[in-house]
Amino acid sequence: MDKEIEQLGELLQEFKFCQLISITPQGELISRPMTLQKPRPEAPIWFVASQANLPASNLMKDSRVNLSFHRSSDHAWVSLSGT
Repeated sequence: MDKEIEQLGELLQEFKFCQLISITPQGELISRPMTLQKPRPEAPIWFVASQANLPASNLMKDSRVNLSFHRSSDHAWVSLSGT
C-alpha cells in the first residue's frame, strides 16, 4: 500500500488544482476549487483551509469526498473518492 500511495503522490504532483466535492448537512453535493499543497510522505494529498471554510465544516459532519483533477494540456484527469 505504501508504494501505491507514493505512486499516487507522484502522479498528482503533475496537477495544481482540483475540485473538492463534499456533502452539505442537507445532503446536497457542493464543489469547490482547491490548490494542492506540496505533498508530504505521510499525506500525498493535502490542502490548507480555514475551519470556517464551508468545505471544511462539511467534512466535519460527513467526511465522504470526491477529488476531481484535470490537466488541460493533455486532457488527463483523475477522480478519487473516499473518506
